[in-house]
Amino acid sequence: MPQIVIDATVGHLMREATIGGYEAADEADVRLEATYDSIATLINANRTELAVVENATRGWDMAFYTIPFAAGDRILTSASEYGSNVISFLQMAERGVRSRSFQPMNRVRFRSPTWQTCSTIASK
Repeated sequence: MPQIVIDATVGHLMREATIGGYEAADEADVRLEATYDSIATLINANRTELAVVENATRGWDMAFYTIPFAAGDRILTSASEYGSNVISFLQMAERGVRSRSFQPMNRVRFRSPTWQTCSTIASK
C-alpha cells in the first residue's frame, strides 16, 4: 500500500478518535467529493458518470442488477469469473437467464460449451 494511503487512513482514524466518527466524516466530505472531480478530469468524464464504491463486488452488484434480465436472456462470461459475480449469475438462473462460459483459445483448440443454466456451470 502506498505511504500516502497509509498516512491518510491513519490520519483519519486518529481524527475519529479525537472528535468522533461522524464529525471526522463531515470534515473529510470535501476531500471525498473532490475525488469525483479528480477522477473525472483524469479520464475525461463528467463526475455524474462516476460511482466511487467501497470494493469491486459492490461496484459489480450495482452495475449488474440494473440490467433488466428476463427469462431466455443469455450471459457470456469467462471460465475464470470471480466467485461473487457467479452468485449473481445463479440468482439470474432462477429467472431463466442462461450463462455461457468461454474458454481461452490455446494452441490445440477453442472450447465452446453449449448454453446452459448458471447453476450447471457452478456445479462443475
